[in-house]
Amino acid sequence: MAQVLNCEGNTDARLITVSLSEQSLALCEHDNPVGYSPVTTGRVALGDGTPLGTWHINSRETDRFLTGPDYRVFVNYWLPFVGDYGFHDSSWQDFAYGDTTAYKSRVSRGCIHVPRPEMDKLYQWVRIGTTVTIVP
Repeated sequence: MAQVLNCEGNTDARLITVSLSEQSLALCEHDNPVGYSPVTTGRVALGDGTPLGTWHINSRETDRFLTGPDYRVFVNYWLPFVGDYGFHDSSWQDFAYGDTTAYKSRVSRGCIHVPRPEMDKLYQWVRIGTTVTIVP
């Protein structure tokens, strides 16, 4: 696991750390790593970057549509953490999760796309109130 996603020193019961530069996330229970996944974050080249900072999961939803001015997509899982930003599966994504170049101009409007098998696990593991930290 990359240094930026190290759980060492974490005091939260559950923490999701996302690295934009590495296009990955780590799940921590206190200072123990319990999961890892490649992800896709916001397309920064088009002004849709994923926000940096620390928030908390505020809802756990299933089988819903996410909508915006020019899109309407179905997701199996939705875990929002601030405004319209959250974690979700993305069956329409046509390049590898974790690709540290393609995400810059493709697909995400700022949400964090997680591969379906890992999203299944994330949804089961996360609780409302789980801390989310996003780093460059």
